[in-house]
Amino acid sequence: MSNALQRGHLHRDDSIDGDRLTGLDLVRGIAAFAVVILHADEGMRLAPIGWTVMLNLAAFAVPFFLAASFYLTVGKWVNRPTAPNWRSRCLRLVIPYAIWSGIYLSQDILRALLKHQPEQLVRLLAQLPAIVFLGQAGFHLYFIPLLLTGTGCIAVLVPWLKQRWSVSKRIGFVIASLILYQIYRSVVYPDAVSLLQDGDSGLLILVSVLGYAVRCLPYIAIAFLLNHTSIRSYFNNFCRKNIIFLSLLFILLVFIQVPHSIQAVRELSLGYSAVFLALGLSAVIPTQPWIRSLGDCSFGIYLMHLLGVELLWSLLTRLGLPSGIFPLWLPLGVALIGFGVSWGITAIALRQPRISKLMFGVAGS
Repeated sequence: MSNALQRGHLHRDDSIDGDRLTGLDLVRGIAAFAVVILHADEGMRLAPIGWTVMLNLAAFAVPFFLAASFYLTVGKWVNRPTAPNWRSRCLRLVIPYAIWSGIYLSQDILRALLKHQPEQLVRLLAQLPAIVFLGQAGFHLYFIPLLLTGTGCIAVLVPWLKQRWSVSKRIGFVIASLILYQIYRSVVYPDAVSLLQDGDSGLLILVSVLGYAVRCLPYIAIAFLLNHTSIRSYFNNFCRKNIIFLSLLFILLVFIQVPHSIQAVRELSLGYSAVFLALGLSAVIPTQPWIRSLGDCSFGIYLMHLLGVELLWSLLTRLGLPSGIFPLWLPLGVALIGFGVSWGITAIALRQPRISKLMFGVAGS
C-alpha cells in the first residue's frame, strides 16, 4: 500500500501501477447510498420514528467525499515534480455540472409549465446566477462548486505547500484553518446568507464562494499534514486491530453530539475517520468486480439519484399514499430503489465513452 495511498481524484482515478484502493471504492459506494438516505425524505411531511437515527448515520457522506478527494489530490499534486493539469481536472467537473444543472433546471421548468405556475418560472429566472455558480438547480449539486473552489485553493497553495514544512507548522496550519471555518460557520454564514438571500445575487455568490473556500481549507490543511513523509509511513502497515479501532472511532463520531462551537472539528473528524477506515479496509479486502463498479459509479449515483427519489415519491402520491407518519421502511425503500436504479443507469452509461465523459467526467470503459 505504500504507493497506493498517494492516488486519485474524486472518481475513477484511484490507481497507480495497476493498484486499486478497494476499501475506498467500497466506502465511496456506502457514502453514495448515505447521500440518497439524506434526500429520501423529500416526499415526507412527518418523519417516521427512527429516521433521525438514519440521518445521523448518513451524515458522514459529504465530509467523507471532501476528505477523500482532498487527501488524494494533495498527495498526488504536492509530491509530483511537474505542474498538475488544472484545466483537465476542472473540466472533468465543470462539464458534468453544466449538464446536470441543465437537467434539473429543465425538470423544474417543465413542472412549472405543467402546473401552470408562471411565478415559478419568474423565480427560476431570478435564481439563474445562483443556479450557474452555486449549484442551486438541484440542492445537492452545490458539492461540485464546493469541490471546484477547493481545487482552486489547492492550485493557489501548491507552490506554498511544496516547501518543506515541518510537522509542527502543518499542525499550526490545520488549527488556524479550523478556527477560521468554525468562526465562519457559527458567526458569518447564518447572518450573511439570511441578509443576502433576497438582495444582491452577485454579493450572495461572492459570500458563498468565499464560504466554500473557508470550508475546504481545513480539509486541505489536514491532507497536507497527513501527506508528510513521517506521517504517511504509518499508513503502510495497517492490520486488523487498526481496522477494529478505526471502525469503533467512526461509529463513535457518527453518534456523538458536540456543542455547536466545535461542530467544525466533528465534521472534519467524521470525514477523515471514514477515509482512514477506507484505507485500512483496502489492506484486507480483495478486489471484487461489484465493489469496483460501486466505486466507479458513486459520482453518477450522487448526480442522478434525486431524479429517481422525486419520481418515486410522485408515483407513490399518485397511488394514494396515506397522510400522516410513514413507516420507516417506506423512505428506506425509496432510498434503496433510487440508489439501485442510479447505480444501474450509471454502470450502463459508463460503457459509452462519449456519454460517460460528458455526464460523469470520465472516459468510460
